[in-house]
Amino acid sequence: MNSNRRLIALPILLGSLLLSCNGDEATGPSTTIPPVGTKTVSGKVALPPGSSVNAAGLQILTPVATAGVGSDGSFEVPTPATDRPTTVIAVGAQGTPVLIATVSPGQTDSVEISAKSTAKSLAMMSPMCILTSGGQREVVLQAAESGSQFNSLVTNIEALLENDPDNTLSYESHPRIYEQASDIVTEILKGGGSLGMLSSPGSGILEENPTIQDAAGDDVTFVNPISVDFAAEIWKTGETTPGDITMIDADESFVSFGVGWPPVYSTEPTATDYALGDGSFQIRMTKGFDFSQSAEQFFDTSHAQGRASLSNAAKFILLTSDLVSGYLPDVSKLSLALNPSKTSPYLPQMKDNLAKGDVLGLLTDLAGINLANADEIANWLYLGGANASTRAYIAQMFQVFRNSAAATKLLTTGDQAADRLLPFLYDLTSGEKWVSLNVTQTDGSLSQGASNQPPSRPSVISDVNSAFVNTSISFQGVTQDPEGDSISYRFHWGDGNSSGWSPYKASGESETLPHTFTQQGVYNVVVEARDRNGGVSEQSPPFAIQISPVGSLFWHDFNADAPGLFPADPPWTTIQTSPSYLRVVNDVFFGSSGNSCAFYDFDPDLPEQETGAAYIYAQIRSNSQGSIEFAWRIADAQDAFGVRAWEEFNFTKLGYYVLFWNGQISYYENQTFKSIQAAEAGRWYTMKLDFNVIDRVYDIYVDGALKVSGVSFAGDSTNTLQLLQVVAFNDAQCRTGYIDDIRISGGTLAKVPAGIRPRVPESAARLRP
Repeated sequence: MNSNRRLIALPILLGSLLLSCNGDEATGPSTTIPPVGTKTVSGKVALPPGSSVNAAGLQILTPVATAGVGSDGSFEVPTPATDRPTTVIAVGAQGTPVLIATVSPGQTDSVEISAKSTAKSLAMMSPMCILTSGGQREVVLQAAESGSQFNSLVTNIEALLENDPDNTLSYESHPRIYEQASDIVTEILKGGGSLGMLSSPGSGILEENPTIQDAAGDDVTFVNPISVDFAAEIWKTGETTPGDITMIDADESFVSFGVGWPPVYSTEPTATDYALGDGSFQIRMTKGFDFSQSAEQFFDTSHAQGRASLSNAAKFILLTSDLVSGYLPDVSKLSLALNPSKTSPYLPQMKDNLAKGDVLGLLTDLAGINLANADEIANWLYLGGANASTRAYIAQMFQVFRNSAAATKLLTTGDQAADRLLPFLYDLTSGEKWVSLNVTQTDGSLSQGASNQPPSRPSVISDVNSAFVNTSISFQGVTQDPEGDSISYRFHWGDGNSSGWSPYKASGESETLPHTFTQQGVYNVVVEARDRNGGVSEQSPPFAIQISPVGSLFWHDFNADAPGLFPADPPWTTIQTSPSYLRVVNDVFFGSSGNSCAFYDFDPDLPEQETGAAYIYAQIRSNSQGSIEFAWRIADAQDAFGVRAWEEFNFTKLGYYVLFWNGQISYYENQTFKSIQAAEAGRWYTMKLDFNVIDRVYDIYVDGALKVSGVSFAGDSTNTLQLLQVVAFNDAQCRTGYIDDIRISGGTLAKVPAGIRPRVPESAARLRP
């Protein structure tokens, strides 16, 4: 391999890096700050005119120290001396970051911390810059300033320094800041003008799994062409447990970065030698994150999948730590102890995202684990010498990185998968999780028999995709084995429970198992298949089923959704057209715990008269009689915001329709908006509509009081209601509208046809953290 093309050398072999997952704190030598070179940098905090920030009230935070700021904005602080750009943070009185700046390698003075430096740093912190070298990051920083959105981003940050300085970098309060930074990086990667490619040898993406080659003597060589580590279990024929588990290095030079498109190209694979010896062996290689294994084995380093999972988790931590701080230590001297109680809440969502191949979803899961374990990671990175500044710095920067991950928007091109811009995460989600080889070595000469091929990716279906709690539902899984081996199935129900492996069935014969869900919610059911020789398939695509309380056809309170991003799919399909936006927000009905969904079409960058559309809709099937209840409010009395149900998206097939309109709570009948009562800005109203699909009428209740009886359905030919829509319109302003606690009730449950619910379009992907 041409070592000159190696981009970053990460010391993460488990032979030297012993990873554990036990206890609340990392263990290691008690020292002062570890032997990391430092330098003192000086500069000034430059605040825009009109800023409400007091410079002298700020503190400058680095991984090794904290320093005050003079009344004139000047500061002097130690920071690590590295050959990569590093970041310093200006923290406000509330302990939250106000501004950040990037310090170039070798720079010791004239560091300006400002809205402009913050915009540049946010651009550099994009997850798409993982695996870039220090020089390449300098190019990104320079290119960011020439982007068409850069000045707008600077202006927006300056406005926040005047109006909301404590929340300048809060994603929940100001997601647009991070989205603009993501757009800037997207623009850089697309190239154009004088940017062009830095280099483009052998453009293309390698997707092969690891293989083995004959080597000198009794050695074999594991060849790994992708960017995640594998662990190999090696059985001698006839043995029931592996004789050895060895780590296989990742190809860390898998990608190189260029300004322009495409920004990645494949390089040569990494080779790992192993003394196999003579005999017949089965070799199974895994990249970990294998949720078909027991929970006890997931992080257990006595098993291959546990070693691979922890090794790749450590690699992600190192990559992101390098990106946010420019510091890449020798972590082989201290073990990493992830806190189980902080880590385990992310595992169910990781399982779903891996099953779906959702690269961006996995990114936010791992970013969340980083943030949750910030103290443990700080201790690990700084070899047990982390002080209060180190821990605070790592936590703040991981928070900014998670925000950047949440706002990541991938490129879409016709000939290149957009998610491959994050190759480490792409490699975790794509391809086989297990590779099984049968080999024989005689007198140092290797021969390979036919490898056992696992069953093809199975599918899972059910006769229903919505049901009540405490109702037994049958799910069917089916697949085929390439060699015709008999197959066993195991179902993962999405509620934390799994079935055992079923009895073996003939290849192509289905297996049906029942399950009962005891809590309301939307669950992703997946199935996997295992052949007689131990080959395990990929998990099936998820089958989404909505479980509602008895008597409810539909219930959604947004409390399981992440603030700052789109509501869950399922049950919602989400549409927004710029400049309108919608978000799940931590702003809930009557202040109860949880979230609501917010819609708005106001952007300080845009003239107020410009509007776009934003809406969510869910597939329903109402009975002949029923009701819908929800809570909603608007920020401005003139906001236009509506709820309606359709047989299909056609105004001749429109059922009930209520809305805020011209300062009134209104309903739509006979092509006219009719007032129910005046609408008060900022006040939550509870709504209930009792509808009769046969008679095509409904009654309207506001805050429990009957207001209007016998309102006719808006359309002419509505015989059933199948689509529920919440909408901020494209022909009227909605400064902000909120909705919460949506419940549709009826007599008996009606089936929603399988496959009718489309997915949130990839072009709209802003990640849920």
